[in-house]
Amino acid sequence: MSQSGNYRRSAGEDYLRRFPKLRKWIQECPACHRIGYRPDLPERLGADMKAQSLRRYFRPMETDERGFCMTCSRLQKR
Repeated sequence: MSQSGNYRRSAGEDYLRRFPKLRKWIQECPACHRIGYRPDLPERLGADMKAQSLRRYFRPMETDERGFCMTCSRLQKR
């Protein structure tokens, strides 16, 4: 992971520690431990910029029915 990627992950984890209720919008792949926000994250969460902050710190992550990211899901089907 690049240095900027490490910073983004660290800053995102700090943000989630400050606002633990937002963790429900975050998912982690059980195989590779990639972290991303759920694709159904609304444009706004309340009156402040929390949804925008999640988008700044994390990338969208689609998962299969077992919770694996699409990359790991494809690799397991081989």
